[in-house]
Amino acid sequence: MRHPASQPMKITLTLAHYPADMLWIECNKCGRSGRLNKARLIAEHGADIPLPDLRHALAACSKRGQMHDPCEAVFPDLVLHGPAK
Repeated sequence: MRHPASQPMKITLTLAHYPADMLWIECNKCGRSGRLNKARLIAEHGADIPLPDLRHALAACSKRGQMHDPCEAVFPDLVLHGPAK
């Protein structure tokens, strides 16, 4: 079954899809950042964990757990910086 053009297909990347051996994660809110070993994360969380779930599991931000002021952690290696050329 095809998705109508008006309904974009949602794709969730997993830890297995991450393109490097080290994951770069940083919080745009508190400024904390770091690199984590992908193999160790797979051993701890499994290769099929969706990256949004992993982000919440890591919760590197000092703001975690505050629903009105959530962590803004991102994986900068995966952020698109403008349209492809």
